[in-house]
Formats: sequence, structure tokens, C-alpha cells
Amino acid sequence: MGDDLLDFVINHVFMPPKLPQEADESPERIDFLLSTIRKSMKLYKQQHAAPEHQALWDSLLKMVGTLRRINIDPEVGISECIKRRCTGDTIAIFVHAQNAGVTVRCGEEEIIFESFEASAMNTAVMRCTGKLIRSFPGPAIALRNNVMQDPDFLEELAAFLTQMYGGQREDEGMVDGDQLLDEDIVDNDYL
Repeated sequence: MGDDLLDFVINHVFMPPKLPQEADESPERIDFLLSTIRKSMKLYKQQHAAPEHQALWDSLLKMVGTLRRINIDPEVGISECIKRRCTGDTIAIFVHAQNAGVTVRCGEEEIIFESFEASAMNTAVMRCTGKLIRSFPGPAIALRNNVMQDPDFLEELAAFLTQMYGGQREDEGMVDGDQLLDEDIVDNDYL
């Protein structure tokens, strides 16, 4: 384990949030962070989780494993996770390019897609004089399982989520390829 990776984990797990001077995430660093979290969760489950909570911990471990697969290879990971879902699964997708998270909850009769803003808009943070109020999850849509069994629909859904994962909106007004003109983060309204 390199000092760089360990510093990344410490900064993102233990240290208080602060405005970054530069983007410090990379697929390798995020993978290491998720791997460390998953190992810690597994150890906690084995040593401390009550027997009646074992199934919940298994579900959480599977969700973090899925998030890790998507981080390593978004195109394959998203498609694989959508197609291989099971009742009771929760699939978490962090759509960095859209400043959004998508949670897919797989039920017996329907699948619920919930999206939410990952980071508050800078303008909202800077204008806030008291507490910044945010709510989770955001908008949700439910699809019957029979819709989710259509292979063409699944292919399109996976392609859309993959495109949103790595793409950027046409109206983003970028400077130097990575900085917004108004110094704000991406609004997640398009997801």
C-alpha cells in the first residue's frame, strides 16, 4: 500500500471536508478506497454484526462490490450490474460527470431508480447564511419488472447510464477542459 493511496483514504474518510485545491480522485484511488471500506465492512460483519443483521451486511457488501466494479470499468460494470440484478439488490452508481448519484433498488415487482445531487452547488453553499438544507433521495421512478426484462431496454438503459457516467453536457462552458466558467460544479438536473 503506497503512502499516496493511504493519504487519499485518510483524507476522504477521517479528515473533515475541505475545499480541494485540485481534483485528487482517480479510478485507482477510488478503487483502493472502496476496497478498504469493503474489507472493513466485512471484518465488522464477521466480528460484531448481530445474527439478525447478517443479511443486511451481505446486501451492503454486495452494493460496495458493485460500486467498485463500476468504478474499474464503467461500461462493462454498469451493463453487468443492471442485467444481473436480483430481488433485494441495491445498485449504487456515482455519476461523477453529472454530479449525481443513482440508486437502483430491485424489488419483487418493480425496480426503483432514485437520483440525487452528489455535491451541493457552489453558489448554494456560498450564499447560505445558516444551514444548507439538502434532501435525499431526489426524484424517483419505478419500473415494473416486466419492463426490466426486455433485453433492448436493458441495453439502452446501460448505454445511457454509461454515457452519463463519463460524458459531459454540451452546455457546460468549460475552461481548460476541466473548470466551469462560473466556478460551479455540474448541476445534476440532466440525469
